Amino acid sequence: MAILDDDDPFPSVEDSLRRTLEDMRWISHPAVGAIIYPAGMAAHTDLPQKLSIAIASTVLGVSLAHAERTYKHALSPPGEPKEKHVAFVGCYQTASGHIEEAGARFRSTPDAALTLGMFAASIALHRVNETLSSAYILYKLGQQLEGDTIARYMLEQVAWAYTARTAESHEELDKIKSHSAISAFKKIAPAAGPLYGRLSQSTHAGNSTHRSWFDITPEGRGVVTTRRAPGVAQATTLLTLADMWVLALEATQIGHMLSYEAIDPATGTALEDRAFLTSSQEALDRLQAVVDGGDP
Repeated sequence: MAILDDDDPFPSVEDSLRRTLEDMRWISHPAVGAIIYPAGMAAHTDLPQKLSIAIASTVLGVSLAHAERTYKHALSPPGEPKEKHVAFVGCYQTASGHIEEAGARFRSTPDAALTLGMFAASIALHRVNETLSSAYILYKLGQQLEGDTIARYMLEQVAWAYTARTAESHEELDKIKSHSAISAFKKIAPAAGPLYGRLSQSTHAGNSTHRSWFDITPEGRGVVTTRRAPGVAQATTLLTLADMWVLALEATQIGHMLSYEAIDPATGTALEDRAFLTSSQEALDRLQAVVDGGDP
C-alpha cells in the first residue's frame, strides 16, 4: 500500500514505505497474520475489510463474492488507535510539517551571495531533512535508544551545517568537529547543548542506561523490557530537532529564502517569538494531557 497525493501521484517505493510507516494501521488476518496500511487511506472507508476479503480470496482460491459471503462477518475491524498514539503522531506531523514548509520557502537565487560554506550547509541540511522520520519510526517501534541515536546524528548534521556556513575552503569544512559545531550552534539554539548531552547518554549507553530496561522481581526473576512506547520526551526531541533544522536553514541561506519565520535575516539571530514554538508547545500539551489522563 502507498499513500498517493495530487502533487506526487506515483511516489517511489521508498517514499511510499516511509509515508506508510509514519502512520500505519493494521488488522489481524488468519491467513497472513496482519495487514498493514496507511491510516489516512481508511479514515472514512471500508478498506480494511475489503483488504481482508481480497487476501482470503487469493489464499483460499475462492471468488471474491464467496469470500465476502463467508468471511465478511468473521473478520474483526481494526480498533481505534489510542489517544496517546494519536497525540504522538500529531507531534511528529507538526514537526515534519514545519520542515516541509521551510523547505518550500528555500529558493536559490543568482542575485544573492553564494559561498562554498552556504552551499555545503544547504546540501547537509537537505540530505538530512528526512532523518527525522527515521528517529520517529524507531520511537514508534519502541526502540528509544536507537531513536535517540538517529536524533543525535541529525542534531550533529544540523550543527555542522550552521558552522559550515562561513567556510571558504574545503580545508575549513574538513576541520569542523561535532563538539565544536554544537558549541557554535548553541549561539542561535541554546537548547542544542542539553539535547546533545541527553541524546549522547543513549548513543553511548552504559550499565546505568541498560539497567533502566530490566528489573528483578521480589522472587528473583529478571524482567527485560524490549520496547517502550514513546512519550513526551521523544515528542519533545522531534519538535526541537525540527525547530533547529529550520533555524539552521534560514541562518545559513540568508538571501535564498522567500521569507524568514525563525530568524531575523538582518542579524542572523533567532526570533524568540517564532510561531513554531507556540504550535509545538500546543502539540506537546495535547500529548501531556493524554499522559496525565492515564491513557496507556
